[in-house]
Amino acid sequence: MSLYLPAFIASFFLTTFSLIVMIIALYRFPRLLSLFRVPIGLRHLDSRRAVRCGGIAIAVGFFGAIFFEHRLVIDAQTEFFLIGALLFTLWGLLDDFFALSWRIQLLLQFATAVLIGSLGVRILGVDFMGWIDFSAGSLFDLLGVLSLSLTVLWIVGLLNALNWSDGVDGLAGGVVVIAGFTLFSLSLREEVYQPPIAILCAALFGAALSFTLFNIARFTPLRLPFRFIAGSSGSYMMGYTLAVLAIFSGAKIGTALLVMIVPLVDALSVIYDRARSGVSLFRGDARHFHHILMSHGWSTSRILMLYYGLTLFGSSLALTTQSTGKITAFILYAFVLFFVISFVRKKTL
Repeated sequence: MSLYLPAFIASFFLTTFSLIVMIIALYRFPRLLSLFRVPIGLRHLDSRRAVRCGGIAIAVGFFGAIFFEHRLVIDAQTEFFLIGALLFTLWGLLDDFFALSWRIQLLLQFATAVLIGSLGVRILGVDFMGWIDFSAGSLFDLLGVLSLSLTVLWIVGLLNALNWSDGVDGLAGGVVVIAGFTLFSLSLREEVYQPPIAILCAALFGAALSFTLFNIARFTPLRLPFRFIAGSSGSYMMGYTLAVLAIFSGAKIGTALLVMIVPLVDALSVIYDRARSGVSLFRGDARHFHHILMSHGWSTSRILMLYYGLTLFGSSLALTTQSTGKITAFILYAFVLFFVISFVRKKTL
């Protein structure tokens, strides 16, 4: 474990240090609050006290830990991955500052995912009713197009599902903590054993854990007049990182699907409900599962316990089932969650 602790410790303390610096800066220069308190609509509860700069601290912790980790060999694929992480963080910051339209956000997301996929960071195979190998194809034949298309949809879908779940303090970050630790544990298994991936997972785990502790008010030792949320920058970066780490881990898409099942199913159920209602599929509203639970009087702590519990169950399924079994488990688990969420939403609206 001594190989991975430095990345975790560095990311945790760099994120914590960044958040403390931000707290001092926001107290020292109150006008900065108006810069970060841009309108964020109905998606995040109690948005008046929310400061959308948590993603900056997460990025500083993650990239800083990698920069100081001399034992991590940065090959070409890892460089392309890091370039993508920087770009998605930048696009998220632009949204945090200027509240970009959903069309511009999707355009930037798809363009960046296509760029990174074209550079070689792609899904090279899936295990569904037998192994489907895309690695034999070039970028311009059918297999290559399928590989690139799946990669783009996977990255864009996962980061948006996580971004949409950033509506309750501690929710998105906590899910990433569990997901990052799950991929970390998987990468250390004897049949997998990928130390570079484990180091990257440790860096993500440390940054997400530090931010989540600050994000949850009762764990914060300071009584602040504002709260940090990840914003689009943090959600984009963490979602993209999880998506690519799942690809790097031998196409462990099934594992990532199971640990990210609640945000993914919630996003699908919201899109389905918006389509039935004839409203925009991508415009933010209060249809998400955490919004519904809050409308029923659930406290933030109860919502977090439910989400964390469902995510931990998905994590246990991911770590105890084989490849084909993970897809089956995901389909069954997703069907049950989709039914429950849709039923509760119908009773609410």
